Amino acid sequence: EQWVEVLEVVHRRSSQLAADPLLAQAVETFVAAFFKTLEKTETVAALEPALEKLVLLHSGGFYRLPRARFEQVVAHLVTVHADRPEVALSYARFFPENPRCADVIRQYGLPVPERVAHTGDAAIRLTATEPVEAVDATIGLFKSQQEVDFFMAVREVFPTYFVYPNVA
Repeated sequence: EQWVEVLEVVHRRSSQLAADPLLAQAVETFVAAFFKTLEKTETVAALEPALEKLVLLHSGGFYRLPRARFEQVVAHLVTVHADRPEVALSYARFFPENPRCADVIRQYGLPVPERVAHTGDAAIRLTATEPVEAVDATIGLFKSQQEVDFFMAVREVFPTYFVYPNVA
């Protein structure tokens, strides 16, 4: 049950998983044993390093877990990090529709995105979002009236040149 060490091997040999059937079978055996242990273990905190390593491997594309397994890992990590809300929240964002994750998101004031039904539901997941308020993010070309006056004076004195304001 040296989960982290086995995951290190999976990380180092991730490029060989598709080509090596023996390695692929070994990884599948590991995954089955790990999740069986995860279901039986009452205190998941002991498995926290392995769970976090699985999230890193999945997110980095080194070893992709099936969606249900990945959701299970994330839900356990949300529970483990219940005493550290910012960490629990970062994991909860992976699956906002999961009940544990939704509770954490709701508890810390972030809205849970609402699923929107559409014709391509099988391939694409759409969520409703709040409209963004229009914010005027423009800045003026000149920072003072003195700059405007100087610009106009330079244009009068040198009419054949292009004058660019506020250029370093």
